[in-house]
Amino acid sequence: MPFDYIDLLAAGYYYMTVSVKFSAREIDDGYQLMSINPTYPNSAIENDKQYLKFELTTGKTQTSFTTEYVSFSKYEMFDFIVNRQLQLYIRFGAEGSGEDDWEIKDIEVTVTFS
Repeated sequence: MPFDYIDLLAAGYYYMTVSVKFSAREIDDGYQLMSINPTYPNSAIENDKQYLKFELTTGKTQTSFTTEYVSFSKYEMFDFIVNRQLQLYIRFGAEGSGEDDWEIKDIEVTVTFS
């Protein structure tokens, strides 16, 4: 049954929490970055609602795939309504000295409304 954010609001749901499960490994040691944004790809990183910086294994390169979980804070749905549509984009990046490349696969995103 199709629904939109108006149906969610009418049912009393005003908030959403985003969780991501994935498998990842590092090609080069560094920090992994994830952020959520309502307007990517046409927006600057300053529009990200939350920015997570983490390391798969501290101080060394994690060369084998491991299952990882990240969770973003609870947000009002209104923060993600653009042009009368509920939109959510996840941005991936890396940071540190050198290339900092990492590989990610088997991505599962769960959005919980409350």
